Amino acid sequence: IIVNGMKIGFVGASNAEKLRYTPQATEDTPGILRAYDTTEYNAVIQEASKNCDYLIAYIHWGTEDSNYLNSLQQSMGREFLNSGADIVVGGHPHVLQGMEYVDGKPIVYSLGDFWFNSETKYTGLLKLRINFDGLKEMSFVPALQTNYTTQHIETSEKQRKLFDFLEELSINIKIDDKGVITQK
Repeated sequence: IIVNGMKIGFVGASNAEKLRYTPQATEDTPGILRAYDTTEYNAVIQEASKNCDYLIAYIHWGTEDSNYLNSLQQSMGREFLNSGADIVVGGHPHVLQGMEYVDGKPIVYSLGDFWFNSETKYTGLLKLRINFDGLKEMSFVPALQTNYTTQHIETSEKQRKLFDFLEELSINIKIDDKGVITQK
């Protein structure tokens, strides 16, 4: 995607299907990039990083319904940053998980479900402000999924409660009252 002359790349892969229903892409058939062995995804990240100004690596990973990231997610996230991603964003657990900065670059382990089912749980949007020098600001737009809808959390008290929860799940981040995320 080119925005204001800046080329933003996005690459995705999956590491979370127990039964592996989604087919692996081949040269002749559509499907996904499976990252149970991360070698190919790391190569895709390396190549993509050469062809864009900012690269987002999205990974479908983690343990369903667990707010706690696991050591495999941490090691893989670091691999993807080392391969050339500017940020790693994860999904699959269906709930929020923490965040961390590694050498100044963020890993967002799970944003939860934005709109999935009738459960009531925290969710939100990740907002990135970037330029040719990299990430200038990352913030979280707080929301609540409930009864098949997702709504912005309006009151500052309820927002702060979500931000505190997300900070507790995270390794080295701080979230201010406006949702701006910084490294501790």
